[in-house]
Amino acid sequence: MRTLSMSLRALSAYKLRTFFAVIGVLFGSAILTTLLNTSEAMILKTRKEIDKLGPHVMTAMAGTLRFDKGASVADSVGVTSFTLSDYNAIRTGIVGIQSITPFIDAIKPVRYNNEQTIATVIATYPEYQVVRTLHIQYGHFFTSVDEKERANVVVLGHSIASTLFGSPENALGKKIRVDKVLLTVIGVAEELGQNPTGARPDDYIYLPLSTYAKKIANIQYITGVYLSLSEDINKQKIASNIAQILRTNHNIYGSKEDDFVIFTADETVKLQNKTLRLVRSLGYLVASISFAIGGLGILSIMILLVRIRIVEIGIRRAIGATKGAIIKQFLYESTLMSIIGGSVGMCIGCLLLIPIYLIGGFPFVYNPFIIIGSLCSSLLVGILAGLYPAWQASSIHILKALKAI
Repeated sequence: MRTLSMSLRALSAYKLRTFFAVIGVLFGSAILTTLLNTSEAMILKTRKEIDKLGPHVMTAMAGTLRFDKGASVADSVGVTSFTLSDYNAIRTGIVGIQSITPFIDAIKPVRYNNEQTIATVIATYPEYQVVRTLHIQYGHFFTSVDEKERANVVVLGHSIASTLFGSPENALGKKIRVDKVLLTVIGVAEELGQNPTGARPDDYIYLPLSTYAKKIANIQYITGVYLSLSEDINKQKIASNIAQILRTNHNIYGSKEDDFVIFTADETVKLQNKTLRLVRSLGYLVASISFAIGGLGILSIMILLVRIRIVEIGIRRAIGATKGAIIKQFLYESTLMSIIGGSVGMCIGCLLLIPIYLIGGFPFVYNPFIIIGSLCSSLLVGILAGLYPAWQASSIHILKALKAI
């Protein structure tokens, strides 16, 4: 306690300098705590979203791959080469597929009485519900009979149902208009939120592929197929085999560019993780700069304290204080400044995480190892910054110090 009291008295004599020395460590600790915990939360959220999609889902789509907001997106606009013949060739020609479904996606206005909104239409087969692990909250999904008979039925995403009918449970049995076709609502999907590809399934509507292709769009082509694969299957080999089938069906040979893309959800996650690693590296850089500035500030004030306290050091040495005791005193003071800054920064970082998690919809993650690591980094900065001043103080000659009285 005596050492602590002496340290606080020495530092309180230079409040402004001490504050600026501490502030750098504070920022470094806050950045580390906030950034690393947020990264952990983002990774956990992505894993949960992948589980919703199905970790072994593969997509083969017409078009080319582009990147939007860190996610991979297939741009199939204007590409009409993918057909149900491709779907049948993949379904019968690839071993290891557990379930497969063709699909068409399009953006369409959807209307109920005076309420109107824009929805992503997913026209598909009943197997879609299994492949994409789609759960229905109210009603049911359409059946193979509905597909065969081109039934005018539709399943709504949670947000679409809420927008059109105020509450999802009110949607069942109502008729909505997609283009000029009236469709009866037979189901409402569970709320899903945004998935790793950046899409929002809550803004989707689902209807039989035959209904959309023949009655609404009058088209002969599809957007692509979704596949769920066996757990132990070689995905790269499956993708290669699918590509070979599609290239043959589309008369693509040699070095001619594909008119389709094949990707999995975990490839999107890999891309997001690369972006996350870059952001994390930049955060480490900013935190390191802040810690360095804080360390230099502590070094500066400790050198100043050594010069001012030469007499005090001389008297302490004269009455029996060892060099080790002097070194310990100054290291204690530099470490105290750093720990105060690191602790306050860690608390600020933990508080900042609350609005970040709420706004981003992330799970609340407070990794104790990250918090301990932040405090240890602060402690290390204090020790390193105090080493030279402590050595300098311990090297002061007793007679030289006493002459300054």
